[in-house]
Amino acid sequence: MVLALLLSTTTITVYVCVADIFGRRLGHVKLPHNPEKSYAGSIAMFLAGFVASVLFMCYFNIFGFVEKNWTMVAAFGVISLVAAVVESLPVSTRLDDNLTVPVASVLVGALVFYSIGARNLCCMSSEDRRSISATVGMVFAGSSS
Repeated sequence: MVLALLLSTTTITVYVCVADIFGRRLGHVKLPHNPEKSYAGSIAMFLAGFVASVLFMCYFNIFGFVEKNWTMVAAFGVISLVAAVVESLPVSTRLDDNLTVPVASVLVGALVFYSIGARNLCCMSSEDRRSISATVGMVFAGSSS
């Protein structure tokens, strides 16, 4: 579930910003169901979110928090696709897409991660809980003790 929350933060910081930039610069062809959004923005949102999520997975794998596998990559693809679809809906122009996209990402992410069996995503065993503070201390101290 922690990874789903991280992914929702990624959606705000990466997906929406990239969608806005690409949509404004290259978004001449608008979506039929929402003329305020473009294909370019939606595709850029999906790709940026997907790539950012996979990079986060690789980064957190270094510390042993997340297992790196193709199932997780596929899960990130599904979540990124749902985020792009939600952002393209007309409701996201009436409601703030900074709210609708992360909420949808967290809900779908929790469902997807649960369905693939990724229940212990971030150090949830009792032994790992004790090592979280040691890992955090190591990261911030810059040492490898």
